[in-house]
Amino acid sequence: MNLKFFPDYTSNDKYQTILYSQSKKNKFNVSPLQNPFNVSKETDIIHFHWINAVWKMIDFEPKEFVSQGFPGLFDYKKNGTKTIWTIHNTLPHETKDIKSEIDLMQKFSDESDIIHIMLKEGLEEIEKYIKIDHKKIFFHQNSSYSSVLKNKESKKNNRLKLNIPEESVVIGSVGKIRPYKNVQLLLDAYLDLYKKNKDVYLLIAGLNKDNEAVEKIKKAAENNKKIILIERFIPDEEFSEISSILDIAVYTYKDILNSGSAYTSFSFNHYVVLPEFNALKSLSNLNFISFFKSDSSVDLSKTLYDIIKFNKYKKFELDVINWNLENTSKKMSDGFFKKIKEYLI
Repeated sequence: MNLKFFPDYTSNDKYQTILYSQSKKNKFNVSPLQNPFNVSKETDIIHFHWINAVWKMIDFEPKEFVSQGFPGLFDYKKNGTKTIWTIHNTLPHETKDIKSEIDLMQKFSDESDIIHIMLKEGLEEIEKYIKIDHKKIFFHQNSSYSSVLKNKESKKNNRLKLNIPEESVVIGSVGKIRPYKNVQLLLDAYLDLYKKNKDVYLLIAGLNKDNEAVEKIKKAAENNKKIILIERFIPDEEFSEISSILDIAVYTYKDILNSGSAYTSFSFNHYVVLPEFNALKSLSNLNFISFFKSDSSVDLSKTLYDIIKFNKYKKFELDVINWNLENTSKKMSDGFFKKIKEYLI
């Protein structure tokens, strides 16, 4: 079976890499699709991920593309090629034309043969925007990224590079700094937490896509040497090195459907803190996750204080390790291809 996937984000997102890791074992020939408007007849399945990448492939405005009925987008169906759509977001994190995005999502919902949603609660969030035939849906959650995220150095040595003592608590996040990640809220919570615990470091690392938040972090760092900002693109090997430094990974999203970052953090045995969103509710059964009231720096500060005070990030470290051993990318990939065969072959 020839499966093409679009867009190809394997250079900066490891999800596609781990998802297709067992393709050969399952007798699938997987490769990226460069242009969804130009599909060879030999293609059996097209697997779409972040569908807003389609806008980059057209020569006119999204509204015009929608009004014309998405010309050429699903022409390949006449050759019998099937469509899979994995829904990563309810809406793109940054968009200027919400209506066109929703129209595109509805088109994919109508045209796809099967639709992959990672967490069951996600369906409720998606259906706030579009209609979906439930017969097309299968649920299959994310896995550990430990097979593709390797750390050569010890946590202790990596901390020494940033002059962070081995015994200090480090909270923060690693990855692109984007407006939807709301890192300013994390900064506010940290500044409040620091009043009660002076031995906590804040580490934020990633390419700057949110100048307003980054400028506030820089200003705060001038007065507090325990606030560390690494403002640039982080290559894979260094991503693992910096991530290993954290004890507690904190994600302060404004809104989210799936948190790949949380699963990445599990891979480094982090304790994870997330906002209370319905779409993430099923993760509450994991004892190495705590939730805070979304958009409340006060509640986040209190949540972090309790985690550190009662050593939760240490107490449940073995549970995170066991989760990684149980939820391997190999197992997830095998399960994904099994679902495809069940629905399409």
